Amino acid sequence: MAKVAEVQRKVSLPVISSCKECYWIEPCGGYHDREGLFSNTCFEKHCCGGNAACNFLCPANPRYIQMLNEVEGLRFNDLPVFAQRKLALPEYVPSVLHHSLHADPLNIPFAAIPPKEVLRIRGGRMEAVASTAAELRHRLLLSPQTRIVLNCIRQDNEIEKLWEYWVQDDIPELLAPLGIDAVIAPNFSHLRGVPRTEILGNRMRHLMCVRDMHAAGLNVIPHLSVVDPQDWDFWREWLKRNPNVKRVAFEFETGYKCRMDGIDAIGRLACVQKAIDRELHVVAVGGTQYRDEIRSLFKTSTFIDATPFSKTVRRQRGRIAAGQLAWSLWETADGEMLDELFANNFRVYTTWMTG
Repeated sequence: MAKVAEVQRKVSLPVISSCKECYWIEPCGGYHDREGLFSNTCFEKHCCGGNAACNFLCPANPRYIQMLNEVEGLRFNDLPVFAQRKLALPEYVPSVLHHSLHADPLNIPFAAIPPKEVLRIRGGRMEAVASTAAELRHRLLLSPQTRIVLNCIRQDNEIEKLWEYWVQDDIPELLAPLGIDAVIAPNFSHLRGVPRTEILGNRMRHLMCVRDMHAAGLNVIPHLSVVDPQDWDFWREWLKRNPNVKRVAFEFETGYKCRMDGIDAIGRLACVQKAIDRELHVVAVGGTQYRDEIRSLFKTSTFIDATPFSKTVRRQRGRIAAGQLAWSLWETADGEMLDELFANNFRVYTTWMTG
């Protein structure tokens, strides 16, 4: 994730002149930096020179053409326009990372579920753990009425597994019959210190997943990954081309932990909202520490995190005392299931988040 000082420094600098001759200038937007006598482009600064072990999408990579074909040549303008279906998301959705803490179905309105709870690998294939909406909820120990947000903002190893089987096993079609109410599309890594083509390739993979899931009938929420100032420009123009997209995800768990960085990103996202002249519904994955700032700039928002779940795992019980959220250790017997403790923690935390 970009640091505020780095982004602000780059915003104030022009695109270096050698970028204007680059084949990828249009999808990239150009590399903002000070001009030097040598090594100006992102390739000159960050390319390893074709190391056989390199996995970055870069012209020097021996597998460059294969990797470029895999992402359909980075032709962003060839992607179809898509529209989101209406969905009333609450202010807070808890992440339920697995279902081994409780014995009875969780009776909660919404749950954010990771892909590993819905998909598994068997015999060299990826398959769904269930074939119907009712069967999925039964397996995950959720009530039949619980609405599911499939949260594909995960660590690299889990997301790369999804991509590995994406085409072979038609992952969107596996998900389509499961009654999933919304899917946050996979957030392939946007790294600093790599050639820009690597970032463009991961952005394209994300948008290919958005396209494919939408085609399968899923209600998709794109994730706005940003590492350089021109990435904000891209998402602004993309949202203009997709006028029926209202809900966008932004992840705060692995980046933006520095408060100045987080507030800067929220402000830039608000500038995108103003530029496209329509309200955005921000789905903040993590970032509950920024709820006041987000709510002040966006009319509607949803926060997703695993606090009730993780506190329950640690045998901590939540309460609100004097207007403050407090946690204390809670003794449980050996082998005791944690249904009541999770129900309390979900209720208390939701009250605090929506208060």
